[in-house]
Amino acid sequence: MIIPDLVGLTVKEAAQVLLEAFPKISYEFRTYHSPISKNEKDTINVAYLVIRQRTIEDNNLELIISPFPRMNE
Repeated sequence: MIIPDLVGLTVKEAAQVLLEAFPKISYEFRTYHSPISKNEKDTINVAYLVIRQRTIEDNNLELIISPFPRMNE
């Protein structure tokens, strides 16, 4: 099975890639928070990015996401 590299993508981007190019792959997101950033303020104005992915079984992916501060545009 061909697995796309989704590390570094946002949740929306990763889901879009999977839905459009790999419709037979099911996936689930799991959130990881650093022990240092357990404050509520650390979840304000963040983007969730895929930091890790692994194949659970055939056609099933687990995507670990974590919050990162958004850059001012």
